[in-house]
Amino acid sequence: MFRGFFPNFLNGVDYGNEKESGAGLKRAIDEGIVKREDVFITSKLWNTFHAKEHVKQLAKKQLADWGLEYFDLFLIHFRKLPSPHL
Repeated sequence: MFRGFFPNFLNGVDYGNEKESGAGLKRAIDEGIVKREDVFITSKLWNTFHAKEHVKQLAKKQLADWGLEYFDLFLIHFRKLPSPHL
């Protein structure tokens, strides 16, 4: 499954498959197919979690769902712009 290329996973909470992705990655690591340090995992901060008090909370949830201690890259999904009507 991972042999012969550099695994790069892009995921976000809205995709709804973080637990399954994490389980698949854990299996590949446990079976010696890949090492964690050889996998690059990117996740995204979903738009409804941009408030300062929600960022860390969501990141921790996503890490727990993946079964990981860290993401290699954590992006803002897309920036929320202020309403032009304000």
